Amino acid sequence: MTVLQPRSDDLLADTGRPLLKLIQHLTGMETSFITAIDWDSQQQDVVLSLNTGSIHVEEGGRVEWRQSLCRSMFLAGRVHSADVVQEVPDTEPARKLGMHSFFAVPIQVGEVTIGTVCGASARAVELSQAQVESMELIAASLREQLDLRIHLASALEREEAARLEVETARRQADQHHKVAQKLEVLANTDALTGLLNRRAFTARWEEELARSARRGHTVGVLLIDLDRFKAVNDSAGHAAGDAVLVALATSLRAVSTSADVAARLGGDEFAMVVTHAEAPALLDVAARVRERFAAAMHGAGTPGITVSIGVAASAPGRYRDLLAAADRALYASKARHGDCAHLAGDEGEASRTTQQGAACVR
Repeated sequence: MTVLQPRSDDLLADTGRPLLKLIQHLTGMETSFITAIDWDSQQQDVVLSLNTGSIHVEEGGRVEWRQSLCRSMFLAGRVHSADVVQEVPDTEPARKLGMHSFFAVPIQVGEVTIGTVCGASARAVELSQAQVESMELIAASLREQLDLRIHLASALEREEAARLEVETARRQADQHHKVAQKLEVLANTDALTGLLNRRAFTARWEEELARSARRGHTVGVLLIDLDRFKAVNDSAGHAAGDAVLVALATSLRAVSTSADVAARLGGDEFAMVVTHAEAPALLDVAARVRERFAAAMHGAGTPGITVSIGVAASAPGRYRDLLAAADRALYASKARHGDCAHLAGDEGEASRTTQQGAACVR
């Protein structure tokens, strides 16, 4: 996948610097900059910047994504603000830099945000819809120019290698590509269940949060935990425990769509992200997970093994709290001896319970 490189002297320099001037010309902002987002390390780098006013955004600077002003804007569902400190939560860095106005437009490859085009001003600057659309066009142009230059550089490298030994170079390139793909899969996949691991889930979760807030659609999360799993390992051995974990992973796959994200976070902890779903639909997903898993355990001759599920659904301004709310709901399920799915309420408490049949199986 094409990614931005966090260096000011890379392929972006020739194309990016004139665009920074154009951004300031179109918006009236005194500061403009381009960033790259590394989802693996959860870091955001300032690749290029142009500072013509009192605000100084350091080129080559790095910030953790969870502390990023761009992330705060996306979670607030905004592209720009003429009073960012007052209108957008978690914007203390903006206050320290003296920002009054700010905008952030994503640079995307498909559905993945790889960077941002940003502008800032110490003055109150209102952007029109036409100006916002112009920034989106600049982000798209930057993405196309970057992709073109990277492909050109790759072609030149292949040509140089071909001068030495064309066929060998091609075989090596093919082999390296396959190895890289395999390593990428291994790095993001839980070896036992084949689901995403915690590292990959964290990156996908942040992306789904930002996309859902930016586009205004709902997102929900299920945290799933096996009940009395330690007893399975102690009494039947780790091979039996592994079979239970695989059965739960299979149950998650069976009820998920291509847009959902299922992961094993570690041990007997699992998670599932569902987009475009309100609370009733999320509870239905939780019920189907429990039904599938119960059927699998009955078929394996171990019907007493159950799952607890904590469910949380997004509401305007509450995206940041979803995982914590789901965790509290999971704790409430555990407190009732498991085999339940609880929905976190508006205050983070368990407000509703779905149960297998008429009551929780104790």
